[in-house]
Amino acid sequence: MVGLNLIIGPNPNDIVYLEPKSKPALSDAFIQTLNSRVIRDDDLFYAALVGLGSFGFIHGIVVEAEPVYLIKRYVKKISKSVAFELANTMDFKNSSFTIPGETDAQGKGNRPYHYKVFINQYSDEPDCVVEIMYKKPYREPYPDPFPVIKESLFRDLIHLFVKLAENLPKSIPWLVKRLKDTILPTVNEETTGMLKEIFWDAPYQGSAFACSFGIHHKDSEKAMQLLGKLTRDEGPIPGIFAMRFVKQTKATLGFTRFPITCMLEIDGVLWKKTASIMSLEEYSRRMIQVLKANNIPFTMHWGKSADWEFPGLVDHMYPGKKATWIAQRQKLLSTEMQVLFSNTFLKTVGLDATA
Repeated sequence: MVGLNLIIGPNPNDIVYLEPKSKPALSDAFIQTLNSRVIRDDDLFYAALVGLGSFGFIHGIVVEAEPVYLIKRYVKKISKSVAFELANTMDFKNSSFTIPGETDAQGKGNRPYHYKVFINQYSDEPDCVVEIMYKKPYREPYPDPFPVIKESLFRDLIHLFVKLAENLPKSIPWLVKRLKDTILPTVNEETTGMLKEIFWDAPYQGSAFACSFGIHHKDSEKAMQLLGKLTRDEGPIPGIFAMRFVKQTKATLGFTRFPITCMLEIDGVLWKKTASIMSLEEYSRRMIQVLKANNIPFTMHWGKSADWEFPGLVDHMYPGKKATWIAQRQKLLSTEMQVLFSNTFLKTVGLDATA
């Protein structure tokens, strides 16, 4: 995203087009056709990118597109040690794991466009499943990807968990006990398609939870081991983990803030607290406590389950950024509009300066 068209109040001058001064996307002449006041300001733009619904109405956006391309998707089972080594180093070039056809002229592995690791933390099996994708030039024709994608267990994390658990007892302790003996199926999928075809559907429609932490990729294995241990020892929690790796954002409060961010996530089915199983709220709090106690910097996905009332959370996740974000919001909005565009979530996490 390279531009935002915002409505920040009731007056004609309150329709603004916002973009970074260091990288303007639209000409003044074009912006005039939008009947918008132009603001070019890097700090303000990158604060508003993750505005949490509080920087006004988003009337329109400008995106920087690229020519259409294809994705070559592989799903394979490899050893956990190799999967974690790749997660920690992102060094595909010198890894013992390569995919034929996805190497350079010297036979060294290419870094993929997308890398994801599926892990059943309840199982001691030495292997795990990885999903790896490479960008390819667009060409026609290419094989229809849907026969493979529709049948894939590894389309997304909650779909995988539900499929693994659908024939297991509904009691959470019994379900988890059986998960200890459940290994991820051997898989060797390969398909090609456009981005909209590879990521075409979210098949699960039932009640679910999802928690997602952003971790520096160098801490990914340590964080996975810690949260896996917590989930086993203080659970049982009816879900399984995955790690995926994302490029860094410039957004002030963007949760992919690390040079390469590992999104460490657990998805599963919702449960009710019992005498032996903690609540989702308690589990969310314990995950934060464990990462803090082990000095692992983290962020959390703004749109997923979390203990957002945890004291000092935003300051801890974004050192020095909270005051910057608040100041940029105050620079854009009048006091009256700051109140109007505030919300309960903003107050909960301590980002509402008018509260």
